[in-house]
Amino acid sequence: MRNILLVKDNNEIMTSNINLLKRYGGYNIYHATNIEEARCVIAATPLDITLLDINLPGGSGLDFLAEVRQEKNTPVLILSALEKVEDRI
Repeated sequence: MRNILLVKDNNEIMTSNINLLKRYGGYNIYHATNIEEARCVIAATPLDITLLDINLPGGSGLDFLAEVRQEKNTPVLILSALEKVEDRI
């Protein structure tokens, strides 16, 4: 089974994403609502992919990604509601 970490502070969107992933099955889904929780999951769990929000309590998801990259090379997909083109690039 694949291990997925979903880091999102919006509970409604988090629940929707978890339900979608469960529908397809074959995944162990871990979730965190802030950077500190995400750090704990990453330290304790071998992950296959992380789905990461940018705007999180406790800091920027991009800063967190840079921190994680110093130790791990797990694929990361950014999930964000930022609308500006420069934010998406």
